[in-house]
Amino acid sequence: MQESESKNFLKVFTGNLKTLFAEYPTARVFSEDFSFANLPFYAEFDCDEQLAHAEEIRVATDKIMSIIRKPHIKVDTSEIVIRSELSGKLSHDSFAETLRDPQLWKDKDGIMSPEYVHTVETVDSINIYENQFISMFLDELENDIQMMLADVAPLVESLQEHFERTDKTFGQYSMFKGFAKSKAPFTPFFLSEGQSQEELLMLCEKLEKRIKNLKGTEFYRLTSNKRFNHNVIPTNILMHDPLYNHCYKMYVASYQKKNNEDKNDDLYYNYVVASFARYLSKATIYKPDSNPLIGLDELGHIQMQQIRIRKDNFAFYMRLDNENHGIICKVFYMGGKRKDLEKREARYYLAVSHSYTEKNEKAIKAFIREQRQFYDDVLLVTAKNVIKQFHDVVNLSYHRKDGGVLIKNVLASMMMLFEAKIGLYHSRCPFCGNEEITFTGKNYVCAHCGSNYSIFPQYNRDLVWLTTIGRAE
Repeated sequence: MQESESKNFLKVFTGNLKTLFAEYPTARVFSEDFSFANLPFYAEFDCDEQLAHAEEIRVATDKIMSIIRKPHIKVDTSEIVIRSELSGKLSHDSFAETLRDPQLWKDKDGIMSPEYVHTVETVDSINIYENQFISMFLDELENDIQMMLADVAPLVESLQEHFERTDKTFGQYSMFKGFAKSKAPFTPFFLSEGQSQEELLMLCEKLEKRIKNLKGTEFYRLTSNKRFNHNVIPTNILMHDPLYNHCYKMYVASYQKKNNEDKNDDLYYNYVVASFARYLSKATIYKPDSNPLIGLDELGHIQMQQIRIRKDNFAFYMRLDNENHGIICKVFYMGGKRKDLEKREARYYLAVSHSYTEKNEKAIKAFIREQRQFYDDVLLVTAKNVIKQFHDVVNLSYHRKDGGVLIKNVLASMMMLFEAKIGLYHSRCPFCGNEEITFTGKNYVCAHCGSNYSIFPQYNRDLVWLTTIGRAE
């Protein structure tokens, strides 16, 4: 099965970048003759196509359920010695073996009889190569469904996903404010019209539950092998048993040659960097102080010189960390009315990963913890937020048209500067209101929520700059 247009989007996007940079070999982000305008930064999510694929997965899980009910097994036999009263009818060979073994015989009232006998034990095992393949295939189906859910769920958003918060409040900025002005029943948060999002979402959720149940069986527990080689050998069972063969053919067609996630990370990183460069080249609120070169290297990885831009009294310096798929951003507050005011700096890191799943969650969180030693804050930019964690996560999906809004909000979060009465926030957190505040000699730190902020004394007020906002654990 060929890759769908939506799944192939990132590959096509990088191909379009190559064409664009071939036309402009010395392209600069802010040049008048160079523009990202003709590049598609959005891919329509094809629900009908994905419904057809989800139906293929449903049929495959039907086959797997039939296999689990009556799997192929391997029969092993081994010779054992057991007490004679525990044995059944002996075979001719076992009886002869018992006769030849004098240590098994005992004299009971002048009669020789065997206390132990040789016999054959038969052991049935389902842990064979073909069943290990089925369990590996089940893992692939689960991953595929989770990725599909990550794409379709934002198109039929829950309240938490729409507002990107897990709590409920009732104040001026409550999620209920907009609903209070409308009449129930309310319209769901469809971001794409005229397609079967609900049907696909419900089918994917049903399949996710079914696969979890299949992975909870004794069959999966005994046959799952995390080291199973994904270059599957076409054995007789896989080729000639109709149930196994259906799964084998689907695996070869849809999964064996798929792009690995490392490759997707490379392609998605190109997309993210290009999205930031495109936004900054179009945003009139930012004034460039440099005009950096941008292009692709011989491996197809995006390259960009450091960007320097200004907004009001803030200066931004952005450069790439290509080795780790990251964007480093230094932000300077250049001072207010007082000419002798010391410049302050905050450093941010944007980690980029195509997906955020249970499989890579541990590694991503470990990387973020490591980077937080060097930066005021670290954000994760991802296209597929499978585990639905929203704190410090930027859901920059190419299936949504609000990428520019997300980038604008990310940059705005680095310039949270407020006016306050002198001394008000020396002992009170401007983010959570807690009074457990310590001063490091440069920044104020809230022990309750982890926020960091700087205070700039002015003539008759304080300027408070929130550089870290509610750091996650």
